[in-house]
Formats: sequence, C-alpha cells, structure tokens
Amino acid sequence: MNPAEALWLSDWHLGLAGQHLLRFPQGLRAQPDPTWVTMPESHRVWLEQPYPHKIGTLPGGIPLQIKVPDPQPWEHWFPAWQPVWQEAEVEQALWLPSSHLPQTPGPLRLEAVTTPAQWQQLATYREEIELAVGGSPGEGEHMTAFQRFRAPHLQGHWYVAWAEGKPVASGGIFALKSPLGTLMRLQDIDVFPTYQGQGFGNQLLQALLFLAHGTAGVGVRAEAHDWPLQWYQRRGFYPVATWTTWRVA
Repeated sequence: MNPAEALWLSDWHLGLAGQHLLRFPQGLRAQPDPTWVTMPESHRVWLEQPYPHKIGTLPGGIPLQIKVPDPQPWEHWFPAWQPVWQEAEVEQALWLPSSHLPQTPGPLRLEAVTTPAQWQQLATYREEIELAVGGSPGEGEHMTAFQRFRAPHLQGHWYVAWAEGKPVASGGIFALKSPLGTLMRLQDIDVFPTYQGQGFGNQLLQALLFLAHGTAGVGVRAEAHDWPLQWYQRRGFYPVATWTTWRVA
C-alpha cells in the first residue's frame, strides 16, 4: 500500500470516528452502488454530512457531499438517479515520511484539550480564527463542538500551544492504523490572529510532528488553490493524491 491509499483510508476512518457517514435520508431517490459500503477495501468514494453551514442541503435540511479520489469517476455510483452536483473543492493529500520528522519538539509547550473548560476556551480561539478569515459568527464554535464530539473516537488530541505563558496556536494530530502501518494525521493547524507572522506556525508544526516518531509518517490535506498547500510543501510534505469534493447544488 502506498501513502495515497493509506491517507484515503485514514480520511474514511476520520469520517467514521465522528459518525459522519451519511445514511440516505428518507426522500432521497439516488441509489448508490452498495459496494462502497459492503467492501471495506474499496473506500473509493463516500458520502458525508458536512457542517450545517456548508452549502447545499437535501430534504429535511441535511447537507450532503460526495468525495472521490481523482481521476476515479463518480457518476456511476448513482445508477438510478443523478442528483445535481456542483464541484466544491479540489484537495491535495500530502505526505511526510518518518525519515523527515524533526529531532526535537521545539520551544512550544503543547497542552492537550480534554476538560470542558479547555474545550470552551478552544471554541473562543477558533471563533477568533474563523472571523479573521471571513467566517460567519458561530462557525468556530460549531467546528469546535464537532471536534469535541469526535475526540473520544480518535487516538490523539487537539492541542493548544503555549509560548512564554501565552496561548498562541492550536492543532490536532491523531494516530490511525493502515496496511502501511500506523500513520499520523494533522487536523486544524492554526495560529491565533494576534500571534500570526511570528514563526509560531513553524514551531507548532515541529511540536506536533515530533509526536509522530515511531510511525510510518504524517499526512495532511490542503485545498489545491489555498496557501497552506505551498506552506506544507516548503516544510517537506509532498502531494500523493488529488481528491475532489462535490456537493448538492
């Protein structure tokens, strides 16, 4: 198994960890090919319910999107009826092999988010981040609530990073089993607005990657046309797959 396949499997497991996999709601006429459910090794395509603020809903207000690894076609998974889809985003799966992991954790202190008070504080930080990039009010709080819901199902943590007694950034890293071996997945890597441009992003990444020693490597996903893709590549990650997410128009 190569890193692209292992990362695809890891995304599948991340989705299941949050009970994110969609069971077709009553009223949806599309009939998917059942093999993507009954054959765990296929994992080539799946449907999921994104956050409520995402674009596109089905009857009853249930959002729906479909995700496929390119160039795998997706239309044939719906032989009975073709929903109207719009392309939502193209993403790159990025991989960093274990040979490229940092040898020291760096200067930041990581604090795992575990208590209700810590989760509430993380929600405040996430709200600041989302508003700073043009997000809607409440978006950061909703994202944190979803992170908190998934946390007990994942082997890892979301962390707040501290520098000189101040919280400066946050991010998550999780261990996932795959035929390639145990791999780590990065999630939600952010520097808080007040502390951006001071090198804390590099330090946060170093601290999180240090936790991955003893595994096969680290994966992350970035939008193909967004700046984090180049940011990760400059730090040793390289693309191994392209994934396209489609959403109901």
